[in-house]
Amino acid sequence: MNQLCILILWCLSSSSSPLLQVALRWIIQRNATFTTSASTLAYFSEDLDLFDFTLTPAEMETLDAK
Repeated sequence: MNQLCILILWCLSSSSSPLLQVALRWIIQRNATFTTSASTLAYFSEDLDLFDFTLTPAEMETLDAK
């Protein structure tokens, strides 16, 4: 199994947040920037949910290592 598959499985098993939110949260916590585009209010709302949680130092370390 390649590292991307392992990372996806880890994110899905260790977080109640959707994979995309985990990825975006990781970007934020690395002090990087990104842009998103939402075609519906529901998608926009989901994008904002990434500010409702933080990744632990252990989770950040795991994601950084991949």
